[in-house]
Amino acid sequence: MPKSEIIKNILEKIPLIILASLIILAGSFFNFYQDKNIATGFCGECGFVGQKQCSEGGAGVITCQDVDGCLEWSSPPQECPSYSGCGQGGCPEDNTAQGSYCSNGGCYTTCVWSAGCCTSECSAYGSKQCSGSSSWHTCGNYDEDDCWEWSDPVICSAGQVCSGGNCIASCTNECTYGSTQCSGTSKQTCGNYDADSC
Repeated sequence: MPKSEIIKNILEKIPLIILASLIILAGSFFNFYQDKNIATGFCGECGFVGQKQCSEGGAGVITCQDVDGCLEWSSPPQECPSYSGCGQGGCPEDNTAQGSYCSNGGCYTTCVWSAGCCTSECSAYGSKQCSGSSSWHTCGNYDEDDCWEWSDPVICSAGQVCSGGNCIASCTNECTYGSTQCSGTSKQTCGNYDADSC
């Protein structure tokens, strides 16, 4: 083949060679740019995998994830758990849980103080018991909740002690409980046979 024909063929193929090279280069650049975007968060709806934010309306949480090469928010949202009742959802025992809400990508419980969230300290309204050796208190409702508790102690008068929730005259034991002795032809047993505590 004449030299001129060879040169002509080479010149005719140069545009095709250049075009093919440009296509390969463009593909490589696209892949690099896509990977870079995924890593930096420039591509898609959110910034980085695992990022969280509240869904529209604040009822749940959405998470940033890599779905199709770009970062997108998860769908559907993860709903916040709904709690109700005394002490539920992390609320204090004297608070009732009234649902949940999302804030800054996290779920929280709405806690409201409730008079019904309590436990009674005593079982019989108006009953009395000793509070120590010389004072007593009464079962009733003395605060803002609906439960019963013991009143502040009431101190017995001087010379009195508390027995069975009542103030009685103090005394000294005459014998050791359960011991026996003779009284003439009879046997006496030591015990509490009168109104005092001895």
